[in-house]
Amino acid sequence: MAKKNSVQEIDIVSRELEALKKQSADYAINGDKNNKKAKIIITFCVAVAVVLIAAVITAVVMVESQSPISYGPHALESEMTDEMTAEHERRIKIIDENGGIREGVNFVGYHARFDENGDLVVDGYMRNFTGHEIYDITGNITVSNANDDHVGSAYFEFMQEDFGTLKNEKSRPWRIIIDNDYVNVEVTDLSSFKVKTEFTFYQK
Repeated sequence: MAKKNSVQEIDIVSRELEALKKQSADYAINGDKNNKKAKIIITFCVAVAVVLIAAVITAVVMVESQSPISYGPHALESEMTDEMTAEHERRIKIIDENGGIREGVNFVGYHARFDENGDLVVDGYMRNFTGHEIYDITGNITVSNANDDHVGSAYFEFMQEDFGTLKNEKSRPWRIIIDNDYVNVEVTDLSSFKVKTEFTFYQK
């Protein structure tokens, strides 16, 4: 009897060991499945994060590229504040709403004055609507008042090393100074003025 009991006990132990082995195997399989699921979830989350970051960067680049304003190669980034850019964009919008020429290359002024030397100083924008990126812009700029009286004119060169290139549909803030030798001193009222340009240029 003792021998039979021993055999039975061995069989029970063997079955319990087999059950434990199976349970352990099940745990291992389930653990692998859970690990795989976790890895899939982590990979998915990383992929989503990368896509979101790329989308944000793309959106920022698109917003920046949509700005009508372009700064030259010597413009200091520290001086080009968001407020300044916003103000330039506001002025460009006003210019366009009031019949701004959107073809070819032209210079449009928004403020004109005589300095202490009698030179004519005009702040404005060099604008490009050629369909191409342009550089080495040269030509004449003529300023007249509201009565079409000649105020001043001169030949200008906007060379690439100083002015840089100007992409299509971009406007660059710029100041032109016409020497007093080329200014009509009889005109004193610059509250309203017009700018006429005749330019040649190279395109990329």
